[in-house]
Amino acid sequence: MAEKFWILESPEKRTARWDKGNIWRKSDYLNHTHGGKYISFGGPANRISELRVILQCPGIPDFIWTLTDCLARNQTLEMMTKERFTGFEARRAIVRWDTSAADSDYDGDRELPELSSDDDSPMFWEILVTGWGGMAKEESGVTRVANTNFWEGFPDWSRVVDWDIWDGCDFFIAWPFAFTLLVTDRVAEFIRKNNLTGVQLTSPDEYTRNYVMNKPGRITPMRLRDHFPDERARIIGEPLGIY
Repeated sequence: MAEKFWILESPEKRTARWDKGNIWRKSDYLNHTHGGKYISFGGPANRISELRVILQCPGIPDFIWTLTDCLARNQTLEMMTKERFTGFEARRAIVRWDTSAADSDYDGDRELPELSSDDDSPMFWEILVTGWGGMAKEESGVTRVANTNFWEGFPDWSRVVDWDIWDGCDFFIAWPFAFTLLVTDRVAEFIRKNNLTGVQLTSPDEYTRNYVMNKPGRITPMRLRDHFPDERARIIGEPLGIY
């Protein structure tokens, strides 16, 4: 029997953007490198620097989002830890705050205050999802293009998760939608109960409708090792040809 799950996402536009200083390992996809390292973009597990972002909203919410990253505030992470949620790692993030840059092309050169707590620990932590919801089957509406790492189709999100493969984690992804964060109903209840800000819970049916209107019919999720820690990515990904 399928579990109830939700898509976790930013409620409106993204509330943060990458700052200068993010560096990723070189892998199979991009050629824009310097000294064997990306200076443009790679998956979250491939980053060899702490995530650096600029917060671009008037207040300080419980969650902030870039195009591909989810970050949780200190207090929020402590609450999540007490609930013993599974399926993620928390990694230090460097967040600078510039409300004036919300609608402009900030070039990263101006001095901005760094957000940190009284004990100099970071105020925000990157949430690196490690939970696995399997690979979408053909009945979900998406198929892999032969001999490529591209996938085509508009998915029925109620059928994307393979519950026979799901590892039981509270935070997880389903392939090939590696940049879409999925959570269990237990996480959803926690977010509602605590009125957490900067986050939206979307049902699979609603996300299906939104996906058809706003997403392309072809995607590439990169490789699993770009998203998961390497050893876990190898164990899961090699048999499936997505490592």
